[in-house]
Amino acid sequence: MKINEILSKIQDEKIRGLVRHVVDKNYSSFTNSPAACGNHHNYPGGLLVHSHSTAMLAGNIADHFIANGQKLNRDVIIAGAFLHDVGKVVCYKLAEKPEPGRPYESTKESKMFHHIPIGFHMVASAAESMGLGEESYYDILHIILSHHGRKEWSSPVTPKTPEAFIVHKADFLDAFIESTPEMRLVYDK
Repeated sequence: MKINEILSKIQDEKIRGLVRHVVDKNYSSFTNSPAACGNHHNYPGGLLVHSHSTAMLAGNIADHFIANGQKLNRDVIIAGAFLHDVGKVVCYKLAEKPEPGRPYESTKESKMFHHIPIGFHMVASAAESMGLGEESYYDILHIILSHHGRKEWSSPVTPKTPEAFIVHKADFLDAFIESTPEMRLVYDK
């Protein structure tokens, strides 16, 4: 199972517990939601597929740099990558009038708040309720806030740590490769 595979890659018990807590609390939505309305992974379960793929890519990138002497927190990278889009569990619903290639539409929560602050709030609330210290969970929260990479792409902040930059690039790569041809044109601008 994709969730257990990711959890097995996180060595730090507290970080693994945080991921498990957030996923368990939102299990049905997390495993059945799309990752987007129409751009990429826009099918039931697409959010889990995208989150898993992003975490695996980010972990592999981290492994490369760690093997070459970089000091990175691999657990933060994998957890942040897996949870980067968790706010999307409340952001999409089947469209009342679906367009070709766009079976979903945004919910009111998505239109009002956007998945990034929703996910930030979900993970911050979970970390607080579990009594986690600031060290690692601040880095995970920063990944969630910065994963789009640019403010003009809806990130409240840009990546300020190597871990956040790695997740941003892994997310971008997975979304781009799995995106529609029309979406690729938008990225090229």
